[in-house]
Amino acid sequence: MESLGIVLPDWHELPDFGLYLDQVISLTSQAYAGDPVIAPLTAGMINSYVKNGLVDRPEKKKYSRAAMAQLLMISFLKQTSSMESLRSILHPADGTDTECIYNQFARAFAQVSDFLKAHPELSRLECAIAAAVCQTACAGKAEEE
Repeated sequence: MESLGIVLPDWHELPDFGLYLDQVISLTSQAYAGDPVIAPLTAGMINSYVKNGLVDRPEKKKYSRAAMAQLLMISFLKQTSSMESLRSILHPADGTDTECIYNQFARAFAQVSDFLKAHPELSRLECAIAAAVCQTACAGKAEEE
């Protein structure tokens, strides 16, 4: 799924066999290569996310499909979300599985990207205001959950 130069693989396109750390870094870098703002993940960052419970632990040094999806979401969301917010998004209390969360993420990403492409007249200020409004609204939702 491509939006705004970012190519997010669909869930079924993510490898369903274990990936080594360097392969994970390569895949996440490829997905966000079209966006100059999103910094590539490093081995240290990934290890920190695993240590802090944001990403599923690798088994025999191999990362699962779910971990790959979690890292793709973190790569994008870390720009505006705290570690605690990321934890509640990626591991909700209701037990929603990673596949469902990733599919929601990819759908929402595409919808917002399509909206922005359809409205190229929006200024940086208007985009910033929209982002702030969304952030404020979502902060209230987090408190409700």
